[in-house]
Amino acid sequence: LTLLGTAWTRATNAAPWTARNAFGAVTNNGQLWVLGGYGSGYWHDVWSSSNGVTWTQATNAAPWSARYAFGAVALNGQMWVLGGFDGINNLHDVWSSSNGVTWTQVTNAAPWSARTGHTAVAFNGQIWVLGGYDTSGYLHDVWSSSNGVTWTQATAAAPWSVRFNHATVALNGQMWVLGGYNGSNLHDVWSSSNGVTWTQATNAAPWSARQLLGAVAFDDRMCVLGGATNSLNGVFFHDVWSSTNGVTWTQATSAAPWSGRSTFGALAHNNLLWVLGGQVGFNSFVNDVWFSPPTSTNTLGSFYLYQKQ
Repeated sequence: LTLLGTAWTRATNAAPWTARNAFGAVTNNGQLWVLGGYGSGYWHDVWSSSNGVTWTQATNAAPWSARYAFGAVALNGQMWVLGGFDGINNLHDVWSSSNGVTWTQVTNAAPWSARTGHTAVAFNGQIWVLGGYDTSGYLHDVWSSSNGVTWTQATAAAPWSVRFNHATVALNGQMWVLGGYNGSNLHDVWSSSNGVTWTQATNAAPWSARQLLGAVAFDDRMCVLGGATNSLNGVFFHDVWSSTNGVTWTQATSAAPWSGRSTFGALAHNNLLWVLGGQVGFNSFVNDVWFSPPTSTNTLGSFYLYQKQ
């Protein structure tokens, strides 16, 4: 049995990027990337690292406006920034870059409404945008694009309820939507192979209802990490769960050594699970970086092998 998220090592307590939440976190071209977000202000800086310890700033001011709670994905060697909130307005612009330095605005106004708190995921050679919040309220529409310019609406109303601050991963030929908030916190799990037809795996996963959670596809399973009941005075979680099918979940730990947090970066990189930064309390942000290797269990107990890069 391979467990995920049981043993954690802190790569750094304070990365050179300022403490922040609701930033973009992707892995692209062999690097971890941190993009924008919110801390002592709204940001549009870009940083990369191969090991989570040593970070390089690609730019202090990308041409996309400073923002948080946007979509960020990597597809075909490019990083993509999609929508979000700039402190005044919701956005629906789309930008791409292969190196974090040079950015191209693909469109100023995608056909999906300007929004925040949505998710974006790379799946089947497409960028997908799912749900979020716009001036009309919470959303459950699903859109896809191969180039960020031309978008197809898979559905205006997925069977999962309207929501934002949820999580989405791609695993085993399916997209998975997990938790979020629609006036109440959620812990339902849904999957789809095409964005049109959705199947509910469970209405109530054993991890408690939450928003602002992290989710990662790693090997043959999905992980749910942390999150919060709300970002003001709520409970901030640091539990870790994994599942191969969205129905049956295994708890790796109820209390990882990284502090309970929301709106952080959660990634798979170099065969490790990563947690980066986030919000740990009301208006309280961090810039620590943690990693966890897969832990194999057998009759001799638990062991892991980590080859330091």
